[in-house]
Amino acid sequence: MESFDVVVIGGGPAGMAAALGAAECSILKEYDEAQSISPPRDGRSEFTSQAPKVALVERALMLGGILNQCTHYGFGLTYFGEELTGQEYAKRFIDKVSASDIRILTDTTVMEINPDRTLTITGVDGGFRKIKANAVILATGCRERPIGALPVAGSRPSGVFTAGAAQKMLNLGGYDIGDKFVILGSGDVGLIVARELAQRGKEVITVIEREAFCGGLERNRMNCLERYGISLNTLTTVSKVHGSSRITGVTVVDMTGNENHIECDALITSVGLIPERELLDTFTTPLIERETTVAAPRSSRLLPDWLFLCGNAAYVHDLVDDVTIESEQAGRMACAFSMASRFDSTLHAISYSMSSMDHTPLLGAGGMPLGSVECNSDNHMYAADMSASRDSSRAQIGATPLTSKVVCIACPKECEAHITDKGWVGLACGRKVPVVVEQTN
Repeated sequence: MESFDVVVIGGGPAGMAAALGAAECSILKEYDEAQSISPPRDGRSEFTSQAPKVALVERALMLGGILNQCTHYGFGLTYFGEELTGQEYAKRFIDKVSASDIRILTDTTVMEINPDRTLTITGVDGGFRKIKANAVILATGCRERPIGALPVAGSRPSGVFTAGAAQKMLNLGGYDIGDKFVILGSGDVGLIVARELAQRGKEVITVIEREAFCGGLERNRMNCLERYGISLNTLTTVSKVHGSSRITGVTVVDMTGNENHIECDALITSVGLIPERELLDTFTTPLIERETTVAAPRSSRLLPDWLFLCGNAAYVHDLVDDVTIESEQAGRMACAFSMASRFDSTLHAISYSMSSMDHTPLLGAGGMPLGSVECNSDNHMYAADMSASRDSSRAQIGATPLTSKVVCIACPKECEAHITDKGWVGLACGRKVPVVVEQTN
């Protein structure tokens, strides 16, 4: 049975970042002839370095995940300092992973995670078999909530798509999926698909949203709806689908009960994302939700201490840049745990090759920087929910009292910028002047 220090499940942005984070770790262990650890070659150090063995398992034919179908810009401003398409963002990480020593298993599905740390996998490379892992990272992302999960009456004809499926068919398949569209839900993917349809000359009649406000980023509302003259109907939902073989229209109802029939030949739903965690069904204890810190002590953890979550499998993120930063840290933590459990003696140091990264390392358990942690078999580090890092990056430091504030839509982070007598502060991307959408005094 092939064994690995860390196995990452999922080859999207979270999985690739986690695998790279784990692979860049190294362990400095005191030379011990009894354990057959090779002595240092230079003869000057009493420690020897050992790199972890990392595997990345992806069920699709190629790495990249959802980014492969994202042809629009809006990625990479936080992480790379430049605006990229989803495909360009994915390629940078695919190139990094391909150039590393990470074992890449594409077109391979993990069927089961077993309590003994073995994974049952099946794929073109080796067929049905088991592999062993000291630590496992679940980076399986999330799936869309289908219309069948909603209280919508009527038939289920063709022409009803989730936003992600529609985007994939448009951008990767080149399919013509309709001419007159109604979009249910104003999530970011739905807004972006609305824009892509309008750019193709399709008629997007309206976007229906049951809440009193747009569910997506303000940047996307302006760039995808206002710019293309697409209406947003809030406090409204679809109550019935009409049509037999193909959808012919929908009935929409507002919160007061007033109904309206809209003719269309396609309905796209963007009504929420569900973290994909079915592989955790092996474990009977429930999973910690986002409201409970994932960096909790071992006594309050509900998952095995060798199992880590990152990316949208942990909780749904707004920005892929945040997914990358958090997942890199999850990979380092999983590597630290794996190394601690791999050897009985104390790990004198765990070091990270950060030469290619330009980000300040986030803090791990106990507030210790991950680049200089000391760890032993009784002091493990756990995957952390680092969503607070995004908020802290927006905080103003040492600024004078506020005189005005704006919401900047130059990038998807939508920072709240404050003007002082020294200029604008609070812009995470580093720009000097915000792109203003709304100003308050």
